[in-house]
Amino acid sequence: MNILVTGGAGYIGSHTCVALLEAGHAVTVADNLYNSSAETLERVKQIANGDMTFYQVDVTDESAVDRLFKSHEFGGVMHFAGLKAVSESVANPLAYYYNNVAGTIILAKACQNYHVNRFVFSSSATVYGENAVPFVETMELLPTANPYGATKAMSERILSDAAKANPAFAVSLLRYFNPAGAHESGLIGEAQAKAWKEASRSLQVTAPSSLETWIDSQGFIRQQKAQLRFTLKEGGAVHAIQWTHRIDAVNQPQTFEKETPKLLKNTDEILRLLPKASPN
Repeated sequence: MNILVTGGAGYIGSHTCVALLEAGHAVTVADNLYNSSAETLERVKQIANGDMTFYQVDVTDESAVDRLFKSHEFGGVMHFAGLKAVSESVANPLAYYYNNVAGTIILAKACQNYHVNRFVFSSSATVYGENAVPFVETMELLPTANPYGATKAMSERILSDAAKANPAFAVSLLRYFNPAGAHESGLIGEAQAKAWKEASRSLQVTAPSSLETWIDSQGFIRQQKAQLRFTLKEGGAVHAIQWTHRIDAVNQPQTFEKETPKLLKNTDEILRLLPKASPN
């Protein structure tokens, strides 16, 4: 099956491409390379010992997206493309609303026009707003604290409404905070210095009640394989799945390097949420 991965040269997208290739799928990547590099895709091919098709396409370019769907027969879409920095979204909200929400609408319209009925959306646990932790998927979504979170909540609503209007359209909403780590090969991981600086700053907390949530990249690959199988099997439904690991803060400020070894893998817990998926 040919899967379209938007933002496939990015951090989460590249790990997903590895999972797809290793699972035997054909992969087509659409990425504008705004905050990523085509070199990452070459490394993905090396890891998975496979090939994939790449288009330098911005998903807000509706005509380019239409040409992409016209040229390929996709079995599903995994949508990771989008702007992602919370502080930047506060400083430049219009760019975030346009890029993240318009991009989702354009992709959903293309799926509708070309009868592509499987859609996995990279959302965020920020959609829970000021809900008390631990988060559960059945919670009512409260107002988000920043424009970035709002774009994710809006996109979730758009895709959910599209699925209600079209019973054949299956949507999975993936909610998580702060993916971290690298592939075991060391060939792909988070390479952007700006992103690492942001992550390090976010972990410098002092309140004992504070927490930060992380998901490790290797567990993420297994979870993506499971989620893809689940979405491909379950038509006409919307599934919200949250992937989070909890790290409790201590009284002293913590650095990213000190916290990294405390990452916990809850892959088995995720797989229990997906009873029709296999773990490999």
